[in-house]
Amino acid sequence: MNTAVKSLTTRTLSWWSFSFRITKSQMTIMILSFAVIMSAFSLVYMKDFNRRLTSQYETLQDSNVQLHNSWSQLMIQKSKLAGQRRVADLARQDLNMKVPAPKSVVMIHQ
Repeated sequence: MNTAVKSLTTRTLSWWSFSFRITKSQMTIMILSFAVIMSAFSLVYMKDFNRRLTSQYETLQDSNVQLHNSWSQLMIQKSKLAGQRRVADLARQDLNMKVPAPKSVVMIHQ
């Protein structure tokens, strides 16, 4: 019985030509240590990843603000160019158009 319990609580690992015995508690400590180290590395990785995403988000936000400002300026320019006064001035200057006299205007009724 003692030999069976001893074989369950210890395992023999062979690594290259070295053989050594590891108890169950030592194996547990090694696994938990590995888990702690991997957790620390994953924490560092996630913090770096979060910083990169935050930086990228801020860059995209700045780009969005610039695009919005450009769009607003284009809308102002469009409304200025399409205004009635400008169209009338262009018609007078470029096309030599004139406002007709009130006597020459004919109203058609059906």
